[in-house]
Amino acid sequence: MEMRTLTIRTILLFLFCSQSIIDSFAQQDQMYSMYMYNQLLINPAYAGSLPQNQAVGLFRRQWVNFPGSPSTATVSVQGRIGEKNMGWGFNAFNDNLGIIHNTGANGVYSYSINLKKSKLAFGLQAGVRNFTASLTDSKLSSNNEFDQAFDNNISHWSFNFGTGIFYYSENWFVSLGVPHLRTHRLSDKDLNTTDEARLNNHYFLNGAYILEINDQIKVKPSMLVKAVSGAPMQADLNVNAYYHDSYGIGLSYRTGGTFLIMSEIKISNNFQTAIAYDIATGKVRRSLGGSFEIMLKYDFRSSKDSETEFERRLF
Repeated sequence: MEMRTLTIRTILLFLFCSQSIIDSFAQQDQMYSMYMYNQLLINPAYAGSLPQNQAVGLFRRQWVNFPGSPSTATVSVQGRIGEKNMGWGFNAFNDNLGIIHNTGANGVYSYSINLKKSKLAFGLQAGVRNFTASLTDSKLSSNNEFDQAFDNNISHWSFNFGTGIFYYSENWFVSLGVPHLRTHRLSDKDLNTTDEARLNNHYFLNGAYILEINDQIKVKPSMLVKAVSGAPMQADLNVNAYYHDSYGIGLSYRTGGTFLIMSEIKISNNFQTAIAYDIATGKVRRSLGGSFEIMLKYDFRSSKDSETEFERRLF
C-alpha cells in the first residue's frame, strides 16, 4: 500500500515520541553500549579525573538489517589543567536516523575537591547542536508522488548546557550527569504544529566497583540508569573482567530485552581498542538485526608514567 500524504508533525511525533514500536526513538541522546570507556559523553564532571590526557572515538551502528537505522560517531578529548584540581574536555558527535541528522559539539570544564580517601568533582559543559530533517529525501511512494509538506528541509541550530557530579574513590565511583538542561524546539520556528518535537532533559546515573580476584584477574560490575521524559526508564547492567591488564571481556543486559557482549585489548601502553555487539530478543527486534560498536582510545602518557589500577580500569 502506497504511503499517502503525511505531515511534518507525524514524522516528528513518530521519531521522537513513539514507544509502541521501539523505545529508543524517545531517547534523543545518543545510545552507547560501551559508555564505561568514555564517561565524558554522559557526565562533564568526568573531565580531569585521569592523571593523563585522553582521546576516545566511538562508532555505533544500530539495527543493521533496518534501512535508515541509527548510526553515531563521537570523538572526545579530556585532561587536567596543570597541577590544579581542574579539568577540561571537548566532545563532538554526528548522529543519523533515516532523514533525521543531529550534529553538535561541547566544551567541558570540571573542578574537583580532595576528600580524605576520595574526590568529589563538579562539571559544566556548553555547546551547540544542529537538528536537520532532510524531508526532500523522503520517498513517499513507489512513483515519487509530490507532497507539499515535504517540499522544504528543516535545519535548526540551538545552544545548550549541561552539568554533572562525580564522586570516586580508589575502587568505586558514583556519577550523575545531565548533558543538557535546556529543553528547546528541534524544529523550525515557523513550523505550525500543536505537538512540537523538543529536546528533553536526559539523566544518567551510573556507578562501578573494582573486585580484585588475584594479581592477574579483576572484575568490574557496573550499572547505568537512563531517564528521559517520554520513554521508559532504562538500565544497563554490566560485568567486565580483565586479565593481565591487557585483555578484557564483558557481558551486559539492557532492560527491554537486549543482551550485549564486548571485548577489549590493550595494544600498547597508550592505545586500546574494544568492540561490542548487541543481541536483541523478540520477533520484531530480531528482524531489525543486531547492533555493533567500536571504540578506540589513546592515552597521552609516556612509558615512565605510573598509574593505579583504578585510574586505568575504572574509567
